[in-house]
Formats: sequence, structure tokens, C-alpha cells
Amino acid sequence: MTKSEIGLILADARRRAGQTQAELANAMDTTQSVIARAEAGSRMPSVPFIDRWAVATKVPISLAFGGSRQRTPTAAAKGAVVRSILGPGRFNPWDRNPAPVEAELLERAGLTREYFERARRRRERGKARPTAG
Repeated sequence: MTKSEIGLILADARRRAGQTQAELANAMDTTQSVIARAEAGSRMPSVPFIDRWAVATKVPISLAFGGSRQRTPTAAAKGAVVRSILGPGRFNPWDRNPAPVEAELLERAGLTREYFERARRRRERGKARPTAG
């Protein structure tokens, strides 16, 4: 069981209890940021911490160790899912006017507007070529 999986279980318990992160933090005598980090899977929580969580939410928490793990899909499998939903082609995040912070991250990664425009033109040229038959 990964820390991310445990974080999801903890977040689910808190939501089922109808508590905010701040309310749970108060009940556990900790801070909201500790709750947020636990739910985000930033750290592996201890068993006593998980027990305090269950007591504070009044929601039983069960963890199963040693079971079969689901394999993480490969990048190709993830791409196939995206193509099956969006269709063929390359998704252009600039088409949806990204927020400034996302735009900065895209540009830092070299995924500029020009990059996607060049890729679109290459695809269009490839489609326009006659096939040998």
C-alpha cells in the first residue's frame, strides 16, 4: 500500500465524517497543513496517526497489506485511453487559454504555442500527401 493510497483512504474517511481539514486538525490537536499533507500522500503516516484519525472522524479505517497490487498503466496505455476519448492528434493546451502559471510551466518544458503549431502543420502535410497504391 502506497502513501498516496493511504492518503485517499484518509481523505475519504474525513469526507464521510463531514469534516473539513481544519475541523479534523482541531479534533486531532494538529494543524490543517498536517491533514492536507497526509491526504496528499506526502508522507507515510504512522499507525498511531491513522488510529487518531479514525477516532477523530468516528469512521473505521481498514488497511489491507500484502494483496495484489494493480499495475500502473504504461505511458502507451495511458495514451491509448486519451486517444480513445479525444480522438487522434495531439492535444494543444494553448487552445484552452491556460492560466499564467500553467503557461509558464509549458514554456519552461519547451511546449510553446509555436511547438504545437509546427506539430499541427506537420500532421496536415502528412495527411495531404498522396499514398502510393
